[in-house]
Amino acid sequence: MNRYNSPKSNLPKQKNLIPEIIYEDKKLLAVIKPQNLPVQPDRNSTVSLLTLLEDYFEFSRGIEEPFIGLVHRLDRHTGGLCIFAKTPASLKKLNRCFAEHQVEKRYLTVVSDPSNNLDSAGTLTHYLTIDPKCNFVAASKTASQGALKATLHYKKIVHIDSAYGPLCLLEITLETGRQHQIRVQLSSMGYPVMGDAKYGICPLKNESLALWAYYLEINTYSFISMPKPDNPYFKIFEAFLHEETFKKLLSKD
Repeated sequence: MNRYNSPKSNLPKQKNLIPEIIYEDKKLLAVIKPQNLPVQPDRNSTVSLLTLLEDYFEFSRGIEEPFIGLVHRLDRHTGGLCIFAKTPASLKKLNRCFAEHQVEKRYLTVVSDPSNNLDSAGTLTHYLTIDPKCNFVAASKTASQGALKATLHYKKIVHIDSAYGPLCLLEITLETGRQHQIRVQLSSMGYPVMGDAKYGICPLKNESLALWAYYLEINTYSFISMPKPDNPYFKIFEAFLHEETFKKLLSKD
């Protein structure tokens, strides 16, 4: 299996709204989505990662009407890895992989953990109800009509007492991909994501959510991208987020 890592720093590219492409071949693109940028246009913004890619290939690469196929989504406030198809045939194959759950997606997040009693690893299952009018998701431990089952697996990486209180760095592996799933499930268990004004704790104004899609495996591809150090919550764990150090932490039981 081929693994492709993102460059250590490409912050100027993000500031200039030039897509940060970490891998490209004839079939697909692996791109880093900046936080607070939607994957596709929505009611709040016509600028999106998808439109930036289309403009980049048309105006910088000189490809008229480029095909950029949307394969999956990340929430607006979540940053990290996204893949896009470059041909209709590739889009069909990649969509099938997602539909048949042949994709592994892992995230990193920083949560509030005041009592430091979160188990070292575990599985959370909830039933989520979405209110589209206010874009809010509620979690319940019991099934109900219209609720969507959501399951994730977590691993506790390290706990730190910080200026924002006791915090914990978690690795999350999704079994399902529901709207706001990680944020809602962790918050409902008493471990809210830092920087989350909707479901979590947000001690700083205008700071990004501490949630990053850092690993994606599909077919013969695997991609990795560690969180950007400009996020104040991830910065607290910066010493643990160098790739080699992080691998050693993951390997511990």
